[in-house]
Amino acid sequence: MELLNEGREKLEHIITVLHTPTDGKKPRTYCRKARKDYLNIIRAKKNKAKKLRHGIGKQLQYLARDQRYIADLLQDGRQLAHKYQQQLSVIQQMYAQQKYMYDHHIHRIEHRIVNLCQPFLRPLVRGKVKAPVEFGAKLDISVINGMVRLEQQSFETYNESTLLPQEIERYQDRYGHYPERMLADKI
Repeated sequence: MELLNEGREKLEHIITVLHTPTDGKKPRTYCRKARKDYLNIIRAKKNKAKKLRHGIGKQLQYLARDQRYIADLLQDGRQLAHKYQQQLSVIQQMYAQQKYMYDHHIHRIEHRIVNLCQPFLRPLVRGKVKAPVEFGAKLDISVINGMVRLEQQSFETYNESTLLPQEIERYQDRYGHYPERMLADKI
């Protein structure tokens, strides 16, 4: 819900940027009604699945309407700044993912966008009590004589054991011998 609301607000801002007063009235975005619908779902103490699904459907409709308005304004020959073009493409991708999940009654999708400002971030399930899900990059590093070398960086989840033999061979190619010690967990 929060992601959809943030996308809707950004689309409304893009509509405001694209609209010129000489065209007449600005297209209706129903921003107050959309905000009220969003807050009714978010502030509820208990959200049943049916109510939450209904709220997500409404937010998707608001997003679809705003995207149509923007497409119409862009067809009229208006130009959008690079910053807004990037935001628009991320929001369109997020909308497509959320719409697919909504239509197919699923809660998971590959490469799901969880942050509009950093669309490359992915949730990493850790299973820890304090924070079961973390966000950020996974790093594989090697330390040689106090110097740290970044071997692998990815925002996607992967199992380190699949890359370990390659990294050891890369070390052997680089330095001519295998490492003295290797620190890793039991997996």
